[in-house]
Amino acid sequence: GDATEISCMNYILSHPLFKEEILQKGTLEEDYGRRGAAIASSIFAGMLIGGIVTGAYGDRLGRRPTLLAGLFLNATSGIAASMAQTAVIMCGCRFFAGLGIGAVL
Repeated sequence: GDATEISCMNYILSHPLFKEEILQKGTLEEDYGRRGAAIASSIFAGMLIGGIVTGAYGDRLGRRPTLLAGLFLNATSGIAASMAQTAVIMCGCRFFAGLGIGAVL
């Protein structure tokens, strides 16, 4: 599931309309590469932190509630990221989606 999401995000990041509307909005020309890299890598930071944190919660609260919470967080963050108006908001949503993926893994 996460490989499909990452492949879709690679397609979106390279789309010219996305570059124009989200990445280059109100910035210098050379700054949009950093924004794209931050959006692409924020999910991996979330996966790292989510995997570490939810491992302890899974032992304490049970694996099923932790898994369901991770799936819910991933789904809601993905929907929120699809409606993001700026690169900063999208980066935050992708981070929380990574937290959910980390809980599932």
